Amino acid sequence: MAVAAPAIPFGRTFRVHLSGRSAYAQSLLHAGLGSSADEVVLEPREDAAAVTLVARGSWPVLTAPFGGLSLPLRAEARIERERWRP
Repeated sequence: MAVAAPAIPFGRTFRVHLSGRSAYAQSLLHAGLGSSADEVVLEPREDAAAVTLVARGSWPVLTAPFGGLSLPLRAEARIERERWRP
């Protein structure tokens, strides 16, 4: 299943751009993990130097009638903003 990146009109604020890309990341997560993606929450953050996307949740590794076992999941991707330096 191919997932297209959302179109972000030029001139919008960076926050709109970040929220659109966050929705795109969530759709990629669902395309790859299926219903298991419901166990993972994506948290986008930004500051003056970088944009960070944190994924938190749990990954089920064992299901049984008496209960299941899942492992904690946390991943972080950080991208530094480009800066022009003369």
